[in-house]
Amino acid sequence: MIGGRRDDRRDCEVREFVDAYRMAFEAFNAAAIADLFFYPCQITSDAGEITVMTVPTRDLWLPQIERLVETYRSIGVRSAEVVELQVVELTPPAGAGRHLVAPGR
Repeated sequence: MIGGRRDDRRDCEVREFVDAYRMAFEAFNAAAIADLFFYPCQITSDAGEITVMTVPTRDLWLPQIERLVETYRSIGVRSAEVVELQVVELTPPAGAGRHLVAPGR
């Protein structure tokens, strides 16, 4: 796109999504977090070993998020900061975001 306008708009939309995600986590609002996903979706984790999990519905994903939010609450996490954000366009309507979040206390 001329002058990078498409990239700027996409980057702004990604930042808005990440900010909404961060605010939902800071509020410990598992339902709001679950509402930010489109279903079915695939979740990739690299906690030691790269794994991919398919999540068919919000109802099946919500208990996982509730456990995660409760874990964060129990260890005293109160906020998070995005320290790196990369956006990669896979196809015109689909993109992948990768972000590194540093939890705060």
